[in-house]
Amino acid sequence: MKLFELIKSALYSLWSSKTRTALSMLGIIIGISSVIVIIGFSEGQSQSIEEQFASSGANRLSVSISGQVARSVEFTEEDISMLKLAYADRINLISPSMSETGSYTLNREDYTINATGTNGDYDEIYDLDIMYGDYFTDEDVTRKSDIIVLDNLFAADIFGTEDAVGETILIDYGGYKREYTIIGIYESDEDSGAYTDDTNKTIYVPYTSFPTYSGTFNKLEIDLMDSDSITEDSEAIVETLEKIHNNEGEEDYRTFSLSSIADMMETVMSTLTLVLVAIAAISLLVGGIGVMNIMLVSVTERTREIGIRKAIGAKRGDILIQFVIESIVITGLGGALGVLIGIAILAWTTPIVGVPLVISFWAIGLAVGFSSLLGVFFGIYPAYRASSLAPVDALRYE
Repeated sequence: MKLFELIKSALYSLWSSKTRTALSMLGIIIGISSVIVIIGFSEGQSQSIEEQFASSGANRLSVSISGQVARSVEFTEEDISMLKLAYADRINLISPSMSETGSYTLNREDYTINATGTNGDYDEIYDLDIMYGDYFTDEDVTRKSDIIVLDNLFAADIFGTEDAVGETILIDYGGYKREYTIIGIYESDEDSGAYTDDTNKTIYVPYTSFPTYSGTFNKLEIDLMDSDSITEDSEAIVETLEKIHNNEGEEDYRTFSLSSIADMMETVMSTLTLVLVAIAAISLLVGGIGVMNIMLVSVTERTREIGIRKAIGAKRGDILIQFVIESIVITGLGGALGVLIGIAILAWTTPIVGVPLVISFWAIGLAVGFSSLLGVFFGIYPAYRASSLAPVDALRYE
């Protein structure tokens, strides 16, 4: 028989036992739709992570002093100059950073504040959205200007207005008292409705006028030119710092980047996806076994038909191919329906979950191909049983 006739015969045979065919396809449908949904969610989440980190500074690198040696090793302005010179083709911007989180008295009111001393490049590295005024410059750092930048919600809390540029703040911290002039207001990450006394409040001043500045700092904020090479660049920068401070191999420095976090999350997502796909594959195997059982029942029920076909000249190979094709049609249709159901589930649930809708065409191709292979694998034994029947015995079967 020609292939088209075999497929037509298989469809007719399956249609004549619709309920049995549907039940035999159920495991395949569930398995394939599960694979499509799992991979779709995984790729959608990965895309969402990439977009979020890309917009949040994927090429940003922080280098800090390890906690065990923080007292014996500090960064200096000379370190920054040497890094800029050594990595002029890799480093776009670099800012020293020093922070003190604690209880500060501002205009005789106590607040828990994260005070940060930086240079004029920090706002570009962290992409601060300046709403009013300006961020300070490197000239302000050189002049040790008593100026300050704070967020709009904090300004509104202190002065009753977000535009507090030109106002002065008296800072009292650990016996250190100094008056600063507000030169800039940046937009807070906090929702105004969620702003409370416990909300993290960060203020920025030139590091040279920072309350505890003594000529050194404990952190470097670096904007790299290429986020794809951030791992190699961070290793090279640490090696250079170790040479400068003669502490090679002592692991005195820690690096942090959003890119490394993204890579770690990608690894976790990939591992989780593999585990879930493996679980879904179990239902495919169960479905394949179900197809084999249904095909064995079909062989038994059609024993006389097989005997008649052999008696009028059908070869053993014809019978074998016929039943294998029937098995492939069952799993192929189940795979196609599973793909459609999986896509429908993704289209319905991704807006609710909040991840992009990603239809993975390679996963669709793999799913349909794998389901067809299941048809071959689990259809071989029933087909072999059918083709091995002797015509005389088959015709006697009641």
